[in-house]
Amino acid sequence: MKKIFLIGLVAAAMLTGCNQDETLEMAKKDGAISFSPYVGKATRTQIINNENMQPFHVYGWRTATAGGNAELLFDGQTVQGDGSYTPLKYWETGYKYQFEAIYPKNGESGVAMTTNVGGSTIEYTNDGTKDLVYARSAEKTVTTPDDFTAVGLNFVHLLSRIRFKAKNTFDNNSAMRVTIKKIEILNCTKKATITPGTITEKYVTGKWGGKTESYDLQFIKQQSPSNGSVANDGDDLSNKVLIPGDAIGVSSEVKFVFPGAAGYTIRVTFSVKQLVSGDENGGTAVYTTPIEYVKEFSLSLAENNLNQGNAYAIMLSIGSQAAGDLVPIKFTVGVEPWEANATDIEVVTNE
Repeated sequence: MKKIFLIGLVAAAMLTGCNQDETLEMAKKDGAISFSPYVGKATRTQIINNENMQPFHVYGWRTATAGGNAELLFDGQTVQGDGSYTPLKYWETGYKYQFEAIYPKNGESGVAMTTNVGGSTIEYTNDGTKDLVYARSAEKTVTTPDDFTAVGLNFVHLLSRIRFKAKNTFDNNSAMRVTIKKIEILNCTKKATITPGTITEKYVTGKWGGKTESYDLQFIKQQSPSNGSVANDGDDLSNKVLIPGDAIGVSSEVKFVFPGAAGYTIRVTFSVKQLVSGDENGGTAVYTTPIEYVKEFSLSLAENNLNQGNAYAIMLSIGSQAAGDLVPIKFTVGVEPWEANATDIEVVTNE
């Protein structure tokens, strides 16, 4: 059977810096420890970036350069998205400093962090709706006041991001309309742990492990279809009738899953109806009764495993085969020819 589902991959956004020149000057003058957070660019509200960074937790240790045990200096300190916090703590010469940070904060939104100066461990309970970002600074030795500079916190995304697009592949002249009602990824991992380690570019050296529990991640929830609505460029696939003729419809919202080798089953619920008459845009269109279909298929990214910090767009191509091998109604036309040897009829009139 012809394959009807196509998979496309989209690269994740690049990291960008955040200008903190004024903060750096203040730090040099008064010796206060300050932070300069920055995080990968993104475009949707669920995704954390420089423009919408929320308050996060910072953990920091200092160790005498001559040796000795690490002293916990920042124990889940709440730092604002611009790097500010209170009360201020100050640099001291003769110490080595290490810092790490996490959002959502420890103890919130499924995050449970066990801190350790050599590298903390994060246990995360994922419901698919939250971006999880982490930062770890390089070890910093403070020798003179010239070292009193802001701590650069380069936040990276620890999960993989997925969204769906849908395409109506019925013939250009088709009267068929497709409404996406629900998209699910079955048996997603719910809980896992990671010791992030160091950050290399936009990735961490650690890997997610200890994966337990599972749940079905829903992208589109069941809703009543709205007759006559034509697909647009919004963010919701539900209740949208995709225009026919090899056209791409709208995109789903984004969700987050644990990275790693993936063999997911995706279930799509959609309905198909036919345009009988009327104007779709004007809301006067008449349709046949929708017929609902449920299709499942396996998504295997054996060659392109779901990578930490990467975004993936999955294209659903829905046409006649996806809708149960629908066959177009066609007509054959024949006209009986006139008889070649017609009989003459003589008409007699009386004068």
